[in-house]
Amino acid sequence: MAGSINFGGLISGIDTKAVIEKVVNLEKARITPLQKQRTALEEQNTALGDLISKLKALKTTAEGLDTASEVGANTVVTSNSARVTGVASGTATPGLYTVNPTVQAKNDQNASSTFASGIYNGAANRTLTITINGSSANVSFTTNDSLQSIADTINNSAVGSKVNAYVEIQSGTNYRLHIDSRDTGAAQTIAFGGNGNGALGMSNSITAVDASITYQGSTYTRASNTISDIIPGITLSIVGTGSTTLTVTQDLTTIETNLDKLVTDFNTTRSAVEKQMKFDPAATTQPALYGDSGVRQLQTRLNTALNKAYNGVSARELGFSTDSAGNLTFDKTKFQAAIANDSTKLNKLFAGSGGLTAELEDIGNDFTQVGSVTSTGVLVARQQSVLSRMALIDKTVDKINLRAETLSTKLTKSFAKLELSLSKLKSQGDELLASLQKF
Repeated sequence: MAGSINFGGLISGIDTKAVIEKVVNLEKARITPLQKQRTALEEQNTALGDLISKLKALKTTAEGLDTASEVGANTVVTSNSARVTGVASGTATPGLYTVNPTVQAKNDQNASSTFASGIYNGAANRTLTITINGSSANVSFTTNDSLQSIADTINNSAVGSKVNAYVEIQSGTNYRLHIDSRDTGAAQTIAFGGNGNGALGMSNSITAVDASITYQGSTYTRASNTISDIIPGITLSIVGTGSTTLTVTQDLTTIETNLDKLVTDFNTTRSAVEKQMKFDPAATTQPALYGDSGVRQLQTRLNTALNKAYNGVSARELGFSTDSAGNLTFDKTKFQAAIANDSTKLNKLFAGSGGLTAELEDIGNDFTQVGSVTSTGVLVARQQSVLSRMALIDKTVDKINLRAETLSTKLTKSFAKLELSLSKLKSQGDELLASLQKF
């Protein structure tokens, strides 16, 4: 007998690494369809995020035009800007308004005696009591304290929010402590007491007074020079005294600019929706959200919003229409003619709870709001579902990879043990064969 025992290549003839790779690859093959699903979900997530972003922008624009003061706009021209200026909201009625401010509101202003080098050099251990509009504070100081340290103590005291203390340099070596009320009006008069009052030599330079203004035969007093509760929709700023005429006119340019922004944001949102809903027979794949019921619902809501009447006024009456591509257009000539004929139509169409902008806000909320106290918007809920499915796929892929790695390790160890056992068996066989050959 010659030769040695052969086990058909189990040790040298079989590529165990290749066998293991094939088995592992078969296990990992389950990942491929999951990856395709995830790619589709990623595209849906991106598309949903785009729609949500655009719809939120439209909602924000609508929120800026949902009241009479916002959707309307007026300009104010004053006959004497050194006396009175004004700002008008959209609720102001265009026309001429004559006002006569006779007193300008002032804050209380007080100053101390002059001290050399900004150092208090009077009697020691003094206390200044400061009282203003129901608040009081006791400020202590002594000889050789700086005026600045006294000012800092006042500003950090209980009256610090109502008075402003600072140091004035009159000349190179002469300084004064100033204590002024922060606000105007007679109620802001400052009273000083205590032995620190005489020590500092506080004296009043300007007395706090209320503003006084006459309008249509009535006199009004206000603590501030900014007055917004006399003429509806107009905020007056008194900068001097004397009769002044304010001319309020409707600012169509600003109104049209704001409405242009609304049209732009509406078309941007609508185009994004239409892109997802459009079927392309020549394409191998359709848009990520094609056929989605939520997006179809949004499409219907946007189209319906334009065709409804609000408070008896339709968008078409004020120059809004859709072109052949379905985009919203704004004819400013028709708009101006409609407003000139009936200026109330602007507010009827846009402002208030029943206006077009309120409808657009409702659409925005119904589709983009994040659920907490309120319900979750349709698109947000859809996106959350997509993200959950993506996360589930990721977990599943991780599990498959882990199982594949575990299987690879297990097979590698098993083959190693098998080869070791066969190697020992072959060695024993060779020894037996050698013994038999001796006979």
